[in-house]
Amino acid sequence: MDFLAIERDEIREILSKAVKVKKSGALWMPLLTRDQMFDILTISGDGRRVCERILSFCEPVSHWPEDSSCFSEMRIIKGVLSFEPAVYIPEPAYRQFIFLNEDLKKEMRHGLEITSGYQAIGFRLIVFLAYFYDEEWDFQATIKKIVLPGKSQHADFKKPALDFRVEGGNGICFADSDQFEWLRENAERYGFAIPYDYNNKEGISFSPWHWRYVGN
Repeated sequence: MDFLAIERDEIREILSKAVKVKKSGALWMPLLTRDQMFDILTISGDGRRVCERILSFCEPVSHWPEDSSCFSEMRIIKGVLSFEPAVYIPEPAYRQFIFLNEDLKKEMRHGLEITSGYQAIGFRLIVFLAYFYDEEWDFQATIKKIVLPGKSQHADFKKPALDFRVEGGNGICFADSDQFEWLRENAERYGFAIPYDYNNKEGISFSPWHWRYVGN
């Protein structure tokens, strides 16, 4: 993909606007449509062209939501991270997580917390642009750390990815934790799988905290 035509100043401007509206939580709304995203960020002209181009590179894992019926069984829990004040999780995935976490805590002192669940594609676009910026516009380096917005498993509102951390965020590297090893051995029984393990087919960096709800 040729990103030479993308104006870097446009991406800087988009990210600057995203920071200003971040506290409102608007980019995390599950009903955020494509047009609403552009309106919130006041993106038009070349900036909108940049965003549309990135969004067009792949078929999304899930479509942009059109009405609230898509979220009739969506559980909303308080976020544990400042930049994601609320976490949206489909009810079936949330129930299975509760069962999983209760069983895990029977064997160790600290359970798991969910840091991320379903995220609107608009939010995933902003995250992608932030990584792209941090990687100094190196597209190949960026896609090793984060997938394109339309391919994000967080954007599937039926079977999204959930990100975990050890309860309380005690600073332990998740990959080195007993909780991660427990997940490796038991998560499948609760309908969860680790998509970005070592040497995964997508070529994404090992992401031990990232588990997708795939159902029973």
